[in-house]
Amino acid sequence: MYASSFNGYVTVTVDTGAGGSVAYTLPAQASTTYRVGVMPSMPKSFMQPGSAMPPPPTFNFMPPPMVEVAVATANITGKNFALTATDKLITGTVKDSSGVGINKAQIFTRPVQNSTDGSNSVGFGTGGETDTQGNFSLRVVPGVYLVGVFKPGMPNVQDKQITVPSTGVNTPATLAYVIDASTSLTISGKVTDDAGNAIAYAGVSGRKVTSTTNTNSLGGGSDNFVGGPTDANGAYTLYVTAGTWVLESYAPGFGRLGSKTITVAAGTSLTGQDFSASTLSTGTI
Repeated sequence: MYASSFNGYVTVTVDTGAGGSVAYTLPAQASTTYRVGVMPSMPKSFMQPGSAMPPPPTFNFMPPPMVEVAVATANITGKNFALTATDKLITGTVKDSSGVGINKAQIFTRPVQNSTDGSNSVGFGTGGETDTQGNFSLRVVPGVYLVGVFKPGMPNVQDKQITVPSTGVNTPATLAYVIDASTSLTISGKVTDDAGNAIAYAGVSGRKVTSTTNTNSLGGGSDNFVGGPTDANGAYTLYVTAGTWVLESYAPGFGRLGSKTITVAAGTSLTGQDFSASTLSTGTI
């Protein structure tokens, strides 16, 4: 269970066990409006700054839509949620332009409408990631969904719509994505903290610029902007085209780690483009 507001974010973990009703209580502040919702639980170790990237949760139920709760001065009760078991599957593949499956691509579903009444009340959506062969399988309830794919460092691909009926076969039966990087050139490196330890889920972004002396962004197509998080080992890879790029990195618990301007020559990928918090002048509060 979670509640978010302008004053912050609070959570509590409850165990539904074998089913039935389970009570929950979330702390709240007076004169505050919250968005309250339900998601599969995640180990608290993954919520700490600099922790490893969390594995996708198991969606045994469809997270219901969030509800808005205005807290005046008194406690609020009766904000109940009904969880619907995910008894249907959406399956598919994610491959590169040469037909090779892409491992650990992130898959997201969001409901478009309920298959019976045209509303979007089926829930919040679910997610997962591909296996080593690029295959994925997502647990959902009947409905109409938009399914998207994201792989750090690679270009975006268009979402696909799928209808999951109460009975019978999905339309289309399965989903196939091709992430065409349109280039084999890469910039890669690692992000570490002030002690040299890898930082997972640090953000690394790149924008293509005119030259090393003129760092105005070229703008235009999506090939001129790339980015994504580091993996569990603090490593990142960005697929780029030849030219001059400005790289920046942001890390949990440290903030901006600086920037660097580099030139990628045709046919030559760049490695060792590392960022480290050891270069920062930091203190504690």
